[in-house]
Amino acid sequence: MAACALTLLAGLNTGWTGPLIPKIAQSKGIDLDLAGSIVSVSACGSMLMLLLGKLLCEKLGSRNSLRLAAVIAGIGMVTVSFGPGLVVLAIGAFVIGCGTGLNSIASTTSVLLSDTASSAAALNRVNLFFGIGALAGPLIAWAGLSSHWSYHVVYLFGAAFAFTCALLLKIQNPGKKLVTESEPITGNIKKPVLWLFALVIYLYVGMEVSSAAWLFTFLQKYSALDLALASISMTVLWAGLTLGRTISVFLCGRYSSIKITLMGMALAASSLLALACFSNLGVATLAIVLLLGLGYGPIFPNVLAAANEHFMPDTTTTSSVVITTGAVGGITLPLLAGYGFTHLSWQMGMLFLFAVCSSMLALYLLLLKITARKIQSTGEPEQPETDMQMPVGV
Repeated sequence: MAACALTLLAGLNTGWTGPLIPKIAQSKGIDLDLAGSIVSVSACGSMLMLLLGKLLCEKLGSRNSLRLAAVIAGIGMVTVSFGPGLVVLAIGAFVIGCGTGLNSIASTTSVLLSDTASSAAALNRVNLFFGIGALAGPLIAWAGLSSHWSYHVVYLFGAAFAFTCALLLKIQNPGKKLVTESEPITGNIKKPVLWLFALVIYLYVGMEVSSAAWLFTFLQKYSALDLALASISMTVLWAGLTLGRTISVFLCGRYSSIKITLMGMALAASSLLALACFSNLGVATLAIVLLLGLGYGPIFPNVLAAANEHFMPDTTTTSSVVITTGAVGGITLPLLAGYGFTHLSWQMGMLFLFAVCSSMLALYLLLLKITARKIQSTGEPEQPETDMQMPVGV
């Protein structure tokens, strides 16, 4: 539950940051682009903790790491709320990113160790809370900006939420150090298969972040949607992602997570291609955006679960490598997509995202063949159908 709550908080912070940036800039008397830089600063903090997350989880245990992540995020939000200038604001954003990054590793490790029935379903269950938070974040921002306390109360709410999570973790496990992770198997980091998993997540995260960053403008400039419909489309995208993960929770307990992942990738690729090819669909464009979100939904948690199942029990190394590589994708691929949208054409930018999605699908199929070939050569028994290992041709 703590992992779900902190993932919800990460989604809330993602959802409310955009609407709050103009008010922060106005309140601090700084340029809008400088206020917007807190997003990049936060990403740097997240990257740092993604790199250190493996070490902290192995030293402290996943529960204590979750508690630490909650405290760090809470301190960062208090700092942003009361920070007097740009420097303190940036420090607060960096600290929030540190808490979010550590939570990414600790929550994944905690869930995989506590729910062994279906790791794909378990990770979908946790990650759908990110989508719920991203949907609710703008509403909380609106409520805060409509009040006398402006953006300050929004971040204070986030801090109170984080500190409450830390307190409940302490009450549930007073003075007890939980160490359930096995000794790290560092040799896995040298295995090409692990980096193929990481590359799939690199492409997915880069594609998702690029979509979130450019879809609004694309729909206005290329699809000719008005401001209201383009704004609604962003809510529809996150709603589709959340719904996709909710559906995946139930499907992964009954069907192969591999097939669900492949369907999600194919649906996302088809939706991106449709957006690029059809520019004047009006309200029907929202249906395509919804399908895009549905396709995105199961990809990240299912691939992350498959990677951890393949390299079990070394969940900390696997999660750290895969999630960190995904964060790099979220930083680099949007820059390339932005160049395509602004310097080539709006259609070419969307076709670039379609190419990224198609490459991800092709790489995932290659990964399935490699892992299946490994089973045949070693004679190891097949894992349950939720695992990555599967017969060639499925």
